[in-house]
Amino acid sequence: MDLTSDSFVFIWLGWFGVSLAGLVIWFYRSRGGRRAFQGAPEQRHRLGGLDVLFVVMVYFVTLSIRELFLRGEDLESAGYLDKAYLGLLAGQLCAAGVIIYVGRRRFAGGLGGFGLSLKRPGRTMGQTVVYFVMVSGLTLITLQVTLLICKAVGFEEVQKHETLQRLMDHPPWRSTALLVVTAVIGAPLMEELLFRGIIQTYLIRFFGGTVGPMKPTSLYGTDEVWANPAAGYRWLGILITGVLFATTHADWQHQPALLVLGVCLGYIYERRRNLLIPILVHGLFNLIPVLGVLAGG
Repeated sequence: MDLTSDSFVFIWLGWFGVSLAGLVIWFYRSRGGRRAFQGAPEQRHRLGGLDVLFVVMVYFVTLSIRELFLRGEDLESAGYLDKAYLGLLAGQLCAAGVIIYVGRRRFAGGLGGFGLSLKRPGRTMGQTVVYFVMVSGLTLITLQVTLLICKAVGFEEVQKHETLQRLMDHPPWRSTALLVVTAVIGAPLMEELLFRGIIQTYLIRFFGGTVGPMKPTSLYGTDEVWANPAAGYRWLGILITGVLFATTHADWQHQPALLVLGVCLGYIYERRRNLLIPILVHGLFNLIPVLGVLAGG
């Protein structure tokens, strides 16, 4: 399958055009982002610096396990590949489980307050499709512009993501399946729970302070709770989290696009208070290059 054929180029251009048009409409309706969070649901939590430090440590332990498994001397062995990818997936799911536990304990309303609610699945899926079209289009546009700039300055080599490179090596089908699951399910689940669910939420409160009157709740007693911080504080937290998200990925050529992806996913979570949407959008976005490699594009 040739993903650069005329028919596919037409699809790409149409996709990019829809994304850019949607961005212009959003920019106008939100008054440049100043009204982007009007009507957003409130979120109450008691996340502390130690909570964030703990989940970040769990995340880096998972990354260390990943490097340990994927740098083994027997990586060319089919049996070792299966064990390596299975260990990577187990690490991702364990890290996600730890973060979910922290979210259930620290957010008012438990998992629902954290953004992991299964209510209104139809609405969640509909919003996921719309956001996926918009976010993936803007991210891929950024990637193409970055590659064009690299080419213009004489750097024509295109960096390949490690996961995609391993898929290009045509591993056995079991290893391929495990690798795809880690890229499309494990990584988006773990990263969205960490970056959007924990880090972004904490940073917005850190910069914005406490907004609103004293609101006693069964979770906090008479403590003051965070309700609706100003849009500027929200964008600051979203941007910093997006930078952290992009820099944790080693390929510098992809980092501008990943910054756009991270900011868009952060906006979705802050606007909808539904972590399932950025998790699904992130997973679908990762699926695009995976399907391209598997299709031989």
